[in-house]
Amino acid sequence: MPTSTVNRYQNYVTLEQEVMVSYRLLSGQSVHSRKLIRSDLVKLKHDGRPFDDLLRTLCGPKKEVDTLLPEIWPEGWMDIERDTLLESDVYSAQSDFPRLGYRLISL
Repeated sequence: MPTSTVNRYQNYVTLEQEVMVSYRLLSGQSVHSRKLIRSDLVKLKHDGRPFDDLLRTLCGPKKEVDTLLPEIWPEGWMDIERDTLLESDVYSAQSDFPRLGYRLISL
């Protein structure tokens, strides 16, 4: 059955959105990942090396991620009622990460 225009729009994920959720998935969803990235960011700051503060937010606790504008996330990743990011333990490489999924699988 062909996908309706509405369904196609809802499933549409821009490359930028895919990169954002990839960072979140790889570096922010688990406590261990957050500790590692936080440690690396502290070292960068201590060494006077620049880094993007968005990285700290993306890879930080969910309460920090939820302060970002909801428009940056793919529509299917949002809890519309709470206006917060939905996170899961299982993702579809094909539909959640249409461009980067095959690379994420190899990780």
